[in-house]
Amino acid sequence: MNDLDRTTDMTRRDLLRAGAAAAAAAALGPLARGEPTTAPASQPGAATQPIPPLPVRPLGATGAKVSVLNQGTYGLSRRLLDYTYAQGVRYFDTADCYRNGQSEAEIGDWFSRTGKRKEIFLATADHPGGSGKGDLGQLLTRIDKRLASLKTDYIDLFFIHGISVEEYGPQALEWPRSREFKEVADKLRKSGKTKFVGFTCHDRQAPEFLQAAAEGGFLDAVMMSYNPVIGAADDKLNRAMDACAKAGIGMIAMKTMRGIGDQLKKGDLKGTPLPVAVIHAVLSDDRISSICSEMRSFEHVEQNTGAARSFRKAMTSAERHDLQRAIVAAGMTFCPGCPACRGGVPGTQARVHDIVRYLSYYEQDGDRATARALYRALPAEARDWSGADLAAARQACACGVDYAAVLGRAEVKLA
Repeated sequence: MNDLDRTTDMTRRDLLRAGAAAAAAAALGPLARGEPTTAPASQPGAATQPIPPLPVRPLGATGAKVSVLNQGTYGLSRRLLDYTYAQGVRYFDTADCYRNGQSEAEIGDWFSRTGKRKEIFLATADHPGGSGKGDLGQLLTRIDKRLASLKTDYIDLFFIHGISVEEYGPQALEWPRSREFKEVADKLRKSGKTKFVGFTCHDRQAPEFLQAAAEGGFLDAVMMSYNPVIGAADDKLNRAMDACAKAGIGMIAMKTMRGIGDQLKKGDLKGTPLPVAVIHAVLSDDRISSICSEMRSFEHVEQNTGAARSFRKAMTSAERHDLQRAIVAAGMTFCPGCPACRGGVPGTQARVHDIVRYLSYYEQDGDRATARALYRALPAEARDWSGADLAAARQACACGVDYAAVLGRAEVKLA
C-alpha cells in the first residue's frame, strides 16, 4: 500500500489525530526531532504558534502554580513526553519504583536532550524503608539517588510514596504530624534538593493521613485517590480535605478514572464524553490543584488536555449527581475507597480493596507483572476472602462494584 492508499484508507478520527500530532510537532519544533530547542519551527501547512501551557492553579500555600493536569509517568516514551509537553503539560510525576527506575531515567534523558528542566514542575517519590519498618531518615540520602536518575540538581516536590500502615508500620499514621518528619522535611528543603515535601496515599485510611497532615502543618502537598463517584458524599474525606486546605496544603488528585472501563470511556453525559466529564467534575473541586493522569497514548493526551482546557465553571450538584449515576450504571470494576469499602468487606479480614486495585493494574493498565507481584506479596490471610458477604459489599459500595465477579477474576489472573 502506497502513501496515497494509506491516506485514503484513514478514518476521520485518524485524520484528526494526525493533524493534531502534526500541529503539536510544529509547536514543539526541534524538540520533536530530538534537537536543541530554540523558537518553534515554522512548517508550511502546519501550526506556526506553540500550543500554550495548560491553565494553572496554586499548589496550596507554597506559592507555586502547577498545571491543572499532570502526566503520570509509569509507562512512557520519549515521543510521549515530547507530545505531552507540546500539548501544554508542564508538570511531570514519577517515582523511584516506576518501571524499576526507568521512568526517572527517561525523564532525565528528556531534560538533557531538550533543556526544558526549568519549565517543568517535577514530582518524584521514594520509599523510606518498607515491610512495616519505615525509616524517615532514609529520605535524606535517597533523594540523591532520585536526583541522579533524573539528571537534575533539584526536585520541585518530593513525596513519600504510598504512605500506609501496611507499607511502613503503625507509626506511619503519626508521621505527618511528628517532629521527626518535620525535621526531615526541613532538612530536605534547606538542602535545596527539593522545594516541597509531602506524601502520596491511596490507602483506605487516607482521611486519617490527610487529617494528620493538616494537624502537623509542615507538609506542602499530598496526592490522594479522588473519584467523583464518591466526591462530596464522603464526609470523612471531605473534612480532612477541608482541614488540609485550611492548613495551606496543596492537594493533587490521582486515580480519578480508576475502574472506568471501556464501556464507560465510550459513554457520554448529555453529549460530553464521560472521561471529559470526570475531569470537569474533579476540577470543579477548587481544593484540587492538579489531576495526575497516566496518559499512555497521543489520543489519551489529546482527550485529557482538551478536557482540562475546556473546563470553564464548576459542575452543579445536579450535574455531578447525573455523572455519578451514569458511571455507576455503566459498571465500575474498582472502588477507590468509598466510606463503606474503607471499612472492609463483611465476613473477611482480606484486603479486598488492595486486591481489586491490583486487578485494575492488570486489566486497565496492562501491567501484569506488577499486579501479580503485589498480589503475591500479600500474606495468605490477606488474600483469603472466603466467607465474605460480597452481596452486602456491593450494595454498600458507592461505586456499585460487583465484588464477587472482580475477586473471582483476581484469583485467576493474579495468583
